[in-house]
Formats: sequence, C-alpha cells, structure tokens
Amino acid sequence: MRLALLKAPLPGLRHQLAHRLGTAIDHSPHSHSNIVFSGGKSGSSWADGGVQLRDVEYDPALWDFYTLPSALEPKAHAWFSWNTGAGYDRFGVLRFGLSVLQQSPGLYFCHEAIAASLGWSDAWRYGPGLLLARCIDQFGSMLCDGPWPTSYPIHPEVRKAGRA
Repeated sequence: MRLALLKAPLPGLRHQLAHRLGTAIDHSPHSHSNIVFSGGKSGSSWADGGVQLRDVEYDPALWDFYTLPSALEPKAHAWFSWNTGAGYDRFGVLRFGLSVLQQSPGLYFCHEAIAASLGWSDAWRYGPGLLLARCIDQFGSMLCDGPWPTSYPIHPEVRKAGRA
C-alpha cells in the first residue's frame, strides 16, 4: 500500500489554481492525496464524485509515493468501501487558512478521507503536510519509486544526494 501525494498540478487551469491554493494554504509541496492499494485501485475523495475507489494512471513526474504498512490495507480498503458515495467537502481545504470554518459532517476532502481510513480521529484536521508527517512518524513511511507494491523505498540519504 502506498500514499500518493500530488506534487505538481494536473493539466488544466482549474487544477493549476487548486494546486497553488492548496500548497499555499498548507505550506506543503503537495495538494492532493490518494491511497494506492496492492490490487491497483486508489482510494480518495475527488471533486468529481466524492469518496470512491478508482483506477488512476500515475505520472511519476507529478506524484510522490510513500510506503504504508500493508497490515493497514484491509482496514483502509474497508473504510473506502463503506464510505463510497460520501460527498466531497469543497470547503475542507479552506479550513487550513480559515480555521473559523467548521467541519462538514458526512463530507470528505482527500486528506481527510485518507486519515479517516487509517483510523485517525479528527480526520478533518489533516492537510497534505500533516498527513505525510504523521505517516513518517507513526509508520516510518519512506519515499519510494512508485505506487506499485514491488517498488522499493528510496533511502533518505540517496534522496538528499539527488540520485533518486
């Protein structure tokens, strides 16, 4: 299982604006997140359909991938199965810049859906930076070369040296 984090905008003006806004509000290089399951499906909440499992073609130039413990996969996959169809929280990302906005019960934005699928309380508090930091601290998540289960972690020292 992998955490996929969008590091560059997808094509189109709407995606470019969303990426710039998301990264500015969160002070993170990432604007969207998915969980990639070993069967190939990705779980997230998308603006065009809310919470769902779907096939995603990943361009490695646009995404960073981090390891997640395979032991969490059944629980996370079940969460997405149970919550498929829940709406997308359009204002969720704005809560990081405007903390006066309240949580939207029954709606999820991408990072919130991932945090909830991992069993974390107050999932609405998670943006991409905090989501990644918690995965690193709690699970020892490491940058890896792709979303595929056979990809190997990239050692942090190799990454720093620019060889990854």
